[in-house]
Amino acid sequence: MYVKEAKNSVSNPGWILLPEQMDVLTKKPYIYNATAGSFLELFFLQKFWIRLSKYVPMRIAPCVLTCLGLAINLGCCLTFLYYSPDARSEAPSWVYVLCAVGVFLYQTLDALDGKQAIKVQDTQIEEVYDHGCDAISTVFVCLTTASACQLISLPLLMFLFFILSMLVFYSAHWQDHVTHVMIFGKVDVSEIQFSVMLIHLLTAYYGQQFWRSTIFGLELRLIIGFVSLLSMCGTIITNIGYVLGNKTSLDEYVKVPRKMGIQIWNPVVPVSILTLFAVKAYISGLFHSSPSIFIIAFGLAYAKLTMKLVIANVTYADVDLWDSSLVAPFLLCLNTYIPTSYMLPACTALLCGLVYNLMDVARYFTYISWDLREALDAYIFTLKYPPGHPKFHTKHSEGVYVNGLNNSEILGSAQKSDLQSDN
Repeated sequence: MYVKEAKNSVSNPGWILLPEQMDVLTKKPYIYNATAGSFLELFFLQKFWIRLSKYVPMRIAPCVLTCLGLAINLGCCLTFLYYSPDARSEAPSWVYVLCAVGVFLYQTLDALDGKQAIKVQDTQIEEVYDHGCDAISTVFVCLTTASACQLISLPLLMFLFFILSMLVFYSAHWQDHVTHVMIFGKVDVSEIQFSVMLIHLLTAYYGQQFWRSTIFGLELRLIIGFVSLLSMCGTIITNIGYVLGNKTSLDEYVKVPRKMGIQIWNPVVPVSILTLFAVKAYISGLFHSSPSIFIIAFGLAYAKLTMKLVIANVTYADVDLWDSSLVAPFLLCLNTYIPTSYMLPACTALLCGLVYNLMDVARYFTYISWDLREALDAYIFTLKYPPGHPKFHTKHSEGVYVNGLNNSEILGSAQKSDLQSDN
């Protein structure tokens, strides 16, 4: 541990960030380009969120909404796991209703935090917290949803559902890291979240046996599982296409140079290593011994890698090829090669991996928060400067964000010359 020589000095490294990353945060304009507007958002949700955002007090920091949504969603998911710790047992009906409500509230607060950021404080802090909380929430929503429709009795299908869910989320941020445009499709996160709510509500009303009903000789859970896998594979392939050079819908309006060179493939290395460890652990039987602990333990590792990718994106840095989140998965795999008389029991080993990854994510997110707060001269859960202050006025963000309702207005005023950025 060291003592910083000068407060807010960009020449010093942060707790996690390098001096050049701190310098980028301090001096480089914040640019967030995104194209959204899925069917549900276009016809209903965006109007609902915009109207609701008018009732959010200006004194509330955006990250408060983000973390509140995560806390609600995690509370609902953990309640589910209390009644079904093995992800096999059927929980009371009200628990599934609670999970559906939790996803809805999380979705709403996740949308409101961005609109609040535009009003009061729009910086890299809000982006990191938004996507960081999404990374953690995805793990638990994936687990509870798969458990609700009884995918757990099909271990390979549930394992693939988990892995591909993590890779879809990671690949979306990978293509954003390369193109500097976050791309949402016409059928995207909002539609998925409403599908999750529907699954929970149907399970609450009919029970888990509903998903064993057959259509054309196939169980509903099989149909849902295979359709999900195919759609996720398609999304991953689409994201890789953007990385390889496919044009985004904003390329005509923004001129932020893509990342080029071999460094664009750096993010593939750690996530590939983690996926190989997960496959090895599954083959060794760790998944079968405790699916819930397995998914949370490995899911936190995927979440950590996604957080690092988001940080690399906002600081225009490269991604490291190795990360501390890979230590626990490596040791879990190594444990399977130890003679039976010396190896840790599967559940004990998974619990150790879960605790390690939980501490690793908490440590990283805490240190990153301190670095962001110092580099940007801003608070996280309160507002250091009043809304409208020149330091964090809406023009501080020089990106283009279209949501389906404001396309003509935003794209009509976008100028390439105003959006240039050195990579």
